[in-house]
Amino acid sequence: MAKTRFRVTRRVTFGGAGQAATPLYDPPTAGDIVNVRELTISSDAAAEIAVYFGNVAADRSDDQKAINGLFLAANGGAAPDRGCMGAWSPQAGLPIQIWAAAACNVWVAISGYIED
Repeated sequence: MAKTRFRVTRRVTFGGAGQAATPLYDPPTAGDIVNVRELTISSDAAAEIAVYFGNVAADRSDDQKAINGLFLAANGGAAPDRGCMGAWSPQAGLPIQIWAAAACNVWVAISGYIED
């Protein structure tokens, strides 16, 4: 099984409550399994934020697909979440997405590897 590393750093702007989730990383092929090794999240406003494996926003509520769900106060977060170390996709081909419950800017860095 070959492993390929990935790293994504993005700023995502959410315009309001319940805005559609935003993709962070799509596996290169449908058979790839994504394994998260580190996740860092920071927000400029108080918001519930969820990072998860899935194709739709409802996947954030699935315990098997959640990578991390947290409530950040304004200017909160930013520390690497070691609890995400080793979170892997429950099925091949699922992208990583982020969702926020309020208007905010979110800075996210996520890294790991892909198993094909």
